[in-house]
Amino acid sequence: MRKIAVYYVGNNNNIRQNNIDEKKIDDWCTNNHYDYDLFKDYVSDYSDTKDRLSLNRLKTDIIYGDYDRIVILSLPNVSNNIFFNAEFVRYVHAHHCNLISLDGTNPLLLIDFCIDLLDEIEKFDKEREENMV
Repeated sequence: MRKIAVYYVGNNNNIRQNNIDEKKIDDWCTNNHYDYDLFKDYVSDYSDTKDRLSLNRLKTDIIYGDYDRIVILSLPNVSNNIFFNAEFVRYVHAHHCNLISLDGTNPLLLIDFCIDLLDEIEKFDKEREENMV
């Protein structure tokens, strides 16, 4: 069995859903023949990105090369903050890890979207400045 990391963010106010999600993760890992370490943070609101102690520990383990594959339920499970998610995806990718989202989406598309969005904002700001002169 190959060892992977799973990052999960649970809701402090919904223990039942947390249990369902953790079962889904366990079933997926078992069906795909993965042994896994589960990194869990609990929040009251998915837009809260502070005090993600398990995420910080996971990032350290990624630096040391402990994992080459990270599994998440979905990007909205990580956070509602698109820029926080993009930074997370970028970090994982920069450290040569595969990021797998169990909802079937490709997290790398988020980085492309954010880069395009930031480029458009920069272009808009530049045009606005030129028109003000």
